[in-house]
Amino acid sequence: MKKQIKKVVGLILAATLVFGMTGCSMDGGTKKSEDKKTESKSDDKAGKKIGLSLWAYDSQYWTEVRDGAQEKCDELGYELVIADPNNVPSQQVSDIENFITMGVDAIIVAAIDPQSVSGVLKEARDAGIKVVAQSIEVNEDECDVYSSADEYQMGEMTGEGAGKWIVENFGDEEVECAVLNYDSNPSCIPRGDGMEEGITKAAPKAKVVARQDASTISDGQSVTDSLLQANPNLKVIVCQNDAIALGAYSAVQAAGKDTDDFYIGGIDNTDEGRQAIAKGGAFRATLDIIARDNGYQDVEICEKLINGEKMDWRYVIEPKLVTYDDVKEESK
Repeated sequence: MKKQIKKVVGLILAATLVFGMTGCSMDGGTKKSEDKKTESKSDDKAGKKIGLSLWAYDSQYWTEVRDGAQEKCDELGYELVIADPNNVPSQQVSDIENFITMGVDAIIVAAIDPQSVSGVLKEARDAGIKVVAQSIEVNEDECDVYSSADEYQMGEMTGEGAGKWIVENFGDEEVECAVLNYDSNPSCIPRGDGMEEGITKAAPKAKVVARQDASTISDGQSVTDSLLQANPNLKVIVCQNDAIALGAYSAVQAAGKDTDDFYIGGIDNTDEGRQAIAKGGAFRATLDIIARDNGYQDVEICEKLINGEKMDWRYVIEPKLVTYDDVKEESK
């Protein structure tokens, strides 16, 4: 009975807002008043559901994407249904099937294996569900919008950061460099290409002597151990992510090369990466892909799609290089 009374009162209040606030607009400010909460959850938005399936939430990047999506859903009055496939492609397919059964209005997905989710994403779109692909590209007929920083651009910016450091510290000398990239995942290959070309674009005399596959901290450490033995003059290592870079940094420290003339760069702007950079050693830069903003923007995109707005298929997010000057205060 109480629920019925509350429902009637809610309908009366909604009607009052519709007829009593003609000509008023709702801005995107941060005022957290009760009036704002009521407005953001008005009848045209109530009941909307968005399904979220990312790789796994043991990663800071995916956790921040999730938190950004949750923040925007809370503002809109949408329900965010979070699934954790834990890096298992078959589980992600099952989760998306569940989203379809639930009748969500939109799905945000970072495909663990784009081929595995191909069929189920088409099924979702056939059911009228809007699909936003986050970070990992899928085919154009499988999503409405692909939202991500550009893989090649991320690599290029990381490589250029290393190249500029080479020129500042070695001038036009030939400096040996290595790229540690997750080439086993085809979607990551452009990032490695960008790193290679970014280095030589900024430092034409630099020489990339090795490109090795790596995806974890332990990979970064073991691969770097081997590289340092095979290439004793190696001075620069750029990495596909901060985890690999941290592993490389451990190997460089163990080899006694954590010096002013060594450079390690990563990607993802993780807390651990920033802390290592703040120490002022060989780990000198990371790339901020602005993960929380990504999740927030993904929900904004979903809202526009749900409301029938037409959007370009590609939505590019601009990253930012983070260096010692950006994080030095964090070590104090």
